[in-house]
Parts: sequence; structure tokens; C-alpha cells
Amino acid sequence: MRPYHPWRVVISSLAALALLDGCESCQQPATEPPPKAVSGNPLQRPMPAVRGTERAEAKETCAVLVFVAEESGAAPFTAQFTAEGDCTSGTANVEWDFGDGSPHTTGKTVVHTFEKPGTFTVTGKITSDALPGVEDNDTVDVNVTVPSSS
Repeated sequence: MRPYHPWRVVISSLAALALLDGCESCQQPATEPPPKAVSGNPLQRPMPAVRGTERAEAKETCAVLVFVAEESGAAPFTAQFTAEGDCTSGTANVEWDFGDGSPHTTGKTVVHTFEKPGTFTVTGKITSDALPGVEDNDTVDVNVTVPSSS
């Protein structure tokens, strides 16, 4: 079971911003007056009318989560990694560092073989061609065991 990852919230927020951005009725001023406070209840205050003219500025960002098909096996161990994520602008690119000293590779889905036993922290880093300096990364651990002698 994967631990809670705060970037799941970011990805959900990106989706909500995208939906809000396309809301035509959100641009219209409110037509109904705010509700009135109930007499005798000082804790209930009237809600202000929602005005569509005030928009929050969306921050340009990238968010990624990485997954591995199988987390452990005997050396040589071949694992498939998948990155799920995107950036708010441009084309998203994912670069992988397998933590074993091998050359980095790119792609949303990659396969890598770990030749020696050990625990390796695999990092998927997402960037965008349109957002220099903006990136996000996520990690997953892979445990490669000593092969059994037959």
C-alpha cells in the first residue's frame, strides 16, 4: 500500500482549476441577493454574493506520481515504471533515475533491469518545455534480492 502523497491534492487542484477556467456562467455577476441572517442567531451571518469578475490567478506547475508494476524480485530483476502526471503548460517530459548508477532515461512508461541486489530509490521527474525551472518528482523503492542458487 502506497503512503499518502500530498501531490495527489495538487493533481486534483489542477483538474479543478481547469474546470473552473472553462466556466462561462462564473463570469456573470450574481443575480440573487445574499441570504439574510436568521433573526435571533448572531452566529449566522449573510453570505456575500459571488461575483464572477474576481478570478484567482492559476500558478504554472507540474505534478507527477510514479508507480512500479512489481516492487521486488531476484537479480537480474526487470521492472516496469509508469508516471502519471502533467504540467499546466507545454509538453510534459518524464526523466527517470533508477538509483543504481545507470544512465537516466525518458518516457511516461519505461522498463529497467537491475543487475545487482540492493534497495534502489527510483525517481521520476516531470518537467515542461514551456515552464523552465518548474518540475516535480516522486519516488518508489525497488528491492532486488540475491538470486537463489539451484
